[in-house]
Amino acid sequence: MKKLLLFLFTLCACCGCGQRTIVRPLAVDRAVPLEGVVLEDSLFTSFAANLQVIGDYLVAIYLDTCTNQGHLYTKNGERLVDFCPIGKGPGDAIAASVVVPDRDTTTFWIYDAQVKKMIRWHLDSLLAGNRTPMEERVLDVPFFADEIFAAANGMAGLLRASIIPTRHADRFALLTREGEVKYRYDRFPEATDTIRMKSAWRSSSATLSPDGKRLAAGIRFGAILEFFDVEEETIRQRHIEYFVEPEFPYDQWGNPTDYEVITFGFGPLCASNKQVYAAYNGTKNFQKMDYLAVFSWNGASEAVYRTGVRFMRTAYDETTHAIFAIALSPEGEYRLMRFDLPLGTSSDTASGNAKP
Repeated sequence: MKKLLLFLFTLCACCGCGQRTIVRPLAVDRAVPLEGVVLEDSLFTSFAANLQVIGDYLVAIYLDTCTNQGHLYTKNGERLVDFCPIGKGPGDAIAASVVVPDRDTTTFWIYDAQVKKMIRWHLDSLLAGNRTPMEERVLDVPFFADEIFAAANGMAGLLRASIIPTRHADRFALLTREGEVKYRYDRFPEATDTIRMKSAWRSSSATLSPDGKRLAAGIRFGAILEFFDVEEETIRQRHIEYFVEPEFPYDQWGNPTDYEVITFGFGPLCASNKQVYAAYNGTKNFQKMDYLAVFSWNGASEAVYRTGVRFMRTAYDETTHAIFAIALSPEGEYRLMRFDLPLGTSSDTASGNAKP
């Protein structure tokens, strides 16, 4: 009997039993107002896919009226070059989904998730008016990767989970720069209903630290935030926080059947090497997403800000210590904005969820 109890105790310690019961709503009632600076009043688009800081510039992915998907801006909001139109030719993409910065801060890739195509550009060429990419490649990977990130020793992919009950599902993949799969991460947050958790994961966001060594992921149907170490051959979870458990009815495939009962959690994420910046909702109104929550990479809540706009995409800039964002105004206009972060903001003044 003693051996059995010891085994059960060891099993719980290894699997994190009990951690899931600690569900702590994010203290948005103590959020501090954070004003944003509008850099461009109106982006003529109905969808924004990604935003990244590349050196001294911003690269955004959204579909404009001329079917261009890539857009190069200064950090002051001046629109310089439009490129990467919809198509199947060189420099074209069917559905551009993410910007992947190279570590030289002068080149970057645009990833087309629909055809698993990566297209590389040089900033100087674009600034000179040359919209021809440096190179293109198709990733020969046996899965659908919604996003690709530049890890320290290769690439990391954000996968969309299958929610068929009998099928094993992966969430992340670690790849070489050529697209060879080195490792797959398949563990989900603990849940009494595995299908609901996998369904919630289908609406999630992720970000990589600029040094490529850490990964954060948050779900939108409910609010769970996870932190990982991205190593050379593996991805290891370092911390997890449960704020709102996913709760909604679903059909035989796991798809939600009633969205009005869902408490929406995390939206787009971005990060520095020290902190994670997460757009947050916390209500049953899917259109809000107007809070910006700041966490350490150990999961400590350090600040919560209230902005008054709906975050669609975000990117952190270390040079200016600011969040650049594509946001939806209360009037329904897409705007390019900058949110200057306070220096030395303590968790005592910005949030009620701080850890000692």
